[in-house]
Amino acid sequence: MSSTPTLATIYEDTAITCMARIQGDDAANITQSDVTSITLKTFINYGTVVTSTPAVVVATSVFDALQTDARWTKDSTGYNFRFQIPSSTFDTGDSTYRCEFLFDMASQPDLFVIFSVDTVEVLSS
Repeated sequence: MSSTPTLATIYEDTAITCMARIQGDDAANITQSDVTSITLKTFINYGTVVTSTPAVVVATSVFDALQTDARWTKDSTGYNFRFQIPSSTFDTGDSTYRCEFLFDMASQPDLFVIFSVDTVEVLSS
């Protein structure tokens, strides 16, 4: 199962927090015990891999209960995945970054969650 890309626009040299409500192949919300590992690869302009790809820790990025804090504005149901990609990843303005999270699932097919991020050039940066 894969998600469709989520588009955001940020200024270059800005961190972004990626959030999603993720369901596994069984249509249930994933929990920490469902996920063996998460790998993040970031590409600039859909080609070159960005070298500053941070590690994604399951224990701090996946939540067993849906979260409904003020950061989540999509709906009242909540999210179960949150990860902040550091500002150093997005160091080029007027570019498109594709951030692909690969979830290695313990007993279900692996899944991708993909975010597309456009950056606005900052001349004073």
